[in-house]
Amino acid sequence: MRAPQGASDELPAVLSVGIFCVDILVRPVPAFPPPGGLVLVDEYDVQTGGCANNCAIALARLGVSVAAVGRLGNDRFGDLIVSDLRANGVRTSFLVRDPAARTAMSVVLVNERGERSFVHHRGATVNLSAADVPRPLPALRALHVGGAFLLPSLDGEGLALLCHSAQEQGLLTFVDTAVDGRGNPMAVIAPALPYIDYLLPSEAEALGMTGAEDPQAMAARLLAQGARAVCIKLGERGCYCAGPGEAGFVPAYDVPVVDTCGAGDTFTAGFIAGVLAGKGLMAAAQLANAVGAMCVMSLGATAGIGSWEETQRFMATTPLRTR
Repeated sequence: MRAPQGASDELPAVLSVGIFCVDILVRPVPAFPPPGGLVLVDEYDVQTGGCANNCAIALARLGVSVAAVGRLGNDRFGDLIVSDLRANGVRTSFLVRDPAARTAMSVVLVNERGERSFVHHRGATVNLSAADVPRPLPALRALHVGGAFLLPSLDGEGLALLCHSAQEQGLLTFVDTAVDGRGNPMAVIAPALPYIDYLLPSEAEALGMTGAEDPQAMAARLLAQGARAVCIKLGERGCYCAGPGEAGFVPAYDVPVVDTCGAGDTFTAGFIAGVLAGKGLMAAAQLANAVGAMCVMSLGATAGIGSWEETQRFMATTPLRTR
């Protein structure tokens, strides 16, 4: 199996559309302090983050040429994001700098088990719409939307229009959702489902969309609504995938967990890279589990992500979880 083609200064293979923000990470946070209280932490870092940002950087590290599409403020956090994307080989010419808004930001509280909670300011991202995506789409192979449910100007028909247009131009469409604080109602994404080749929600997000508590039932309901294939992220339990001719659970890797921030986004990058490399649904999901596992072993969303070759070595030498 050949690795995806390397990054290019010309046309990207993937457009990563969605949330680009700065993450302020603190750990360990055993509990949120009460008003007037104080909690001491051992470690902090400031890194770039956001569903589309993390996926784009991980794709670039895996050798997939990628361009970022999003909205940033004309501020220092926006400069930081652009600089970090460029340093990782991600094309940034499609990013919009909005002088009337601030760059999105998350405070990420990481507990002793590596589990994270977010305090998020959406900033300029709230105005990201289909009109910000270049037409005709310049991507050669795929469109990725990272953070659906937190992109209000792409709710419903906006996302449907974007994915339908991509499919009409022969691109594969990958949509990664996000917890939105309102329960992830199906109505937000339902119009787009017939135009989504691969839908990649977390278990909590799929529960909100479908009302089902079993991954097989979740996937079945999303497929019935029109998605071509579904891959539901189950954290340390791996993932459950269903699509044309294939369905089943794919095990996670047994690794020490430092921070789960970005695990789902980098999982998506691994999945996209696998599909573009010609892997089937289940094999792409196994690669995605590997990239997500490499992510959780370091603080921050992308610090632990390696190259295609490093990921292959990780898969060959790291045991799978059996529990």
